[in-house]
Amino acid sequence: MFYGVDIGGTKTEIVAFDKEMQVCWRKRVATPVQDYELFLSTFTSLIDTADWATGTQGKNWHRHARSHGQTYRKITVI
Repeated sequence: MFYGVDIGGTKTEIVAFDKEMQVCWRKRVATPVQDYELFLSTFTSLIDTADWATGTQGKNWHRHARSHGQTYRKITVI
């Protein structure tokens, strides 16, 4: 299972993909922009919910730093 995360100024969305990269689950919530701790809690909750909804855990996170759709750097966490 792989997760893709889109963190924007108004919404944050997580999408779960199976090994064929087909979308099998997704959830979108408002991005907390005034409170960093609330943002972290929301982000963690999305991951926990995705794990529960798909019955598995995401692996091999690929994180991208973006601004207006441009990728500045890619970080892979294994």
